[in-house]
Amino acid sequence: MRIAARGSHGLFYLLLLATPIVGLLAFYIDDPWGDIHSLSKPVFIVLISVHALAALFHQYSLRDGTLKRMLSPGR
Repeated sequence: MRIAARGSHGLFYLLLLATPIVGLLAFYIDDPWGDIHSLSKPVFIVLISVHALAALFHQYSLRDGTLKRMLSPGR
């Protein structure tokens, strides 16, 4: 689970950085950057869904307090 968590968080940060850059390339240069940029939306939707499901799994199945730590970091 730790590897999956680190991988998903890394993918989140990669997409958060790459999507606007590829969007700018699509605006100024056009093809094929526009096609690549348009793929980021479904990837974000899947990643957010998996992230939410994992949080609910931790909360209701494992009961390990992960969701509480996510909602109030620093405790």
